[in-house]
Amino acid sequence: MSAEQPNGLSEPAFPLEELSWKITKNASVLSQYLGANNLPQPSLDGDGPSTVVPKDAPQHIRQSQQHLISASLELLQLAVGPSEYLPNLALGVTMTRLYFITYKHDELMFKSFNTSPYNIFRLVPLSGTISYGDLATAAHVPEQRLKSVVRMAMTDALFREQSDGKHISHSATSALLARNEDIHAWASYICARSAPMAMQFAAAHKRWGPETVRDNETAYNVAFNTDLPFFKHIGRDEATMSEFAGYMRNVRNSDGVDIRHLVAGFAWKDIPEGGVVVDVRAFFPRNPEAFVCERLD
Repeated sequence: MSAEQPNGLSEPAFPLEELSWKITKNASVLSQYLGANNLPQPSLDGDGPSTVVPKDAPQHIRQSQQHLISASLELLQLAVGPSEYLPNLALGVTMTRLYFITYKHDELMFKSFNTSPYNIFRLVPLSGTISYGDLATAAHVPEQRLKSVVRMAMTDALFREQSDGKHISHSATSALLARNEDIHAWASYICARSAPMAMQFAAAHKRWGPETVRDNETAYNVAFNTDLPFFKHIGRDEATMSEFAGYMRNVRNSDGVDIRHLVAGFAWKDIPEGGVVVDVRAFFPRNPEAFVCERLD
């Protein structure tokens, strides 16, 4: 049963039930595929898989995953309503606050979360648990302050508190940050660099106007109080350059920018004989032969 909308399109009379059905249907497709191929089922536990659907999965499986994600997000939005969804979005920036706010207002806690050997992601064991007291001692930070920040992070699936309220363990997400250097660098860069840049976008627009194309008149320059262009500025610090390199490696390895999307998403065969394709990206694909094969086929 559906209701007619002003734009002529129909909408289910019971959208929550319709979305629940879509979620169940696509979740079943994914679960059956994972089971049939002896792949681990999704889990929030510390030993849960970091990737649910492998890159070489059939297209219909990947489509089911996208349908599941889309329907789940829409169900959340409808179930909580706008008045509660906005606070939910605020909680979604927990990781940014975890890095950036503690960096801006509490350098001690920022270093504890990110600086070896005091990196809290790595001080929490990948298997088993650790008490807040032992973790605070190892990180050289006050226990109560540590507990407050970690519990804030838990609202976004980072770490898990045990039932006694005194011990924590890794979640699948925090374990990935502990194990994978490039993903940790990506998260750290996003929060320590991209977040402050985003906050200064309006200030940069006001200072230099909307027409500027100079590479040293950007939100980055405002956020980090420098007259140098981005690459020259980060190039002055080896640790920052290393972090940015890890960030770029993680972006390059992520499924969202996999070269197969570019190969499959454009009609390369329609390029006339002798046509020219200009690659304006900052890096070259790891397997450029994919383009050649697609064109020759």
